[in-house]
Amino acid sequence: MNSAYQTVAPGLNLGMRALRWWWRHWRWPGRWRLVNLLMPVFGRGQVVVRSPYGFEVEAYLDDTVYAPLLFDGDYEARTSEFISREVRDADLFLDCGANYGYFTLLAASVAGPSLAVHAFEPQPLIFERLRRNVERCGCRVQLHRIALGDRPGRVALAQPRRRASGNAYVSPEGGLEVEVGVLDDVVAATRGKLVVKLDVEGYEWPVLKGARRLIREASRAVVVVELYSDHTARFGYRVGELLRWTADELGLRTAGELGDGNVVLARP
Repeated sequence: MNSAYQTVAPGLNLGMRALRWWWRHWRWPGRWRLVNLLMPVFGRGQVVVRSPYGFEVEAYLDDTVYAPLLFDGDYEARTSEFISREVRDADLFLDCGANYGYFTLLAASVAGPSLAVHAFEPQPLIFERLRRNVERCGCRVQLHRIALGDRPGRVALAQPRRRASGNAYVSPEGGLEVEVGVLDDVVAATRGKLVVKLDVEGYEWPVLKGARRLIREASRAVVVVELYSDHTARFGYRVGELLRWTADELGLRTAGELGDGNVVLARP
């Protein structure tokens, strides 16, 4: 039993303990459906979870985005390990779609103050959770309560009916209106190594278009991007089209897959 389980156990009610047991012992692909259904029912309040990397996170028990950390004691383990290695010699880390800040805190904790860290999260409530987690960690992070794209302005975010804050996405059909910024306008470029984590539910292409200068001017760029075909289809493009564009326009080549939909793009 790792430290995360020991930390959260006193704060979990009987329903959440049963759900955690089921999660750990029944590794079938559809388990997320049951979690999405039952966490908002059983979950009450919040607990503090210690990650395998030592930083602490305030986890809300009715939001399914916290399920892996609560039930497994980790979050996207292969991606976490990869990012923890890559940021150690990096100069700049961008967490695009930061949510509660897991990868923000991971990068800042592992690399220390020599790494400039920027976190972007447009949902007001989730941004406040991010801010509190950063304060708890005591890390030096620049927080931005904006969405990202290829032009400044405003967009609408569709939010799921159930408590799943990680599934909000830009929608032409309306929703929560938020400000949009462009990475090249918001963040100063580095001549050193740049690491980006990008998870914006299908809006990845516009975000990358808005980061041309940052990526091109870095001596080395590593981008971990979540890519699902049903997400990109919302915006009329295919995963293969994006990968060809990043190779042609940004010099980023596919360097591997980390699971959980995460693809590594890199320019040596």
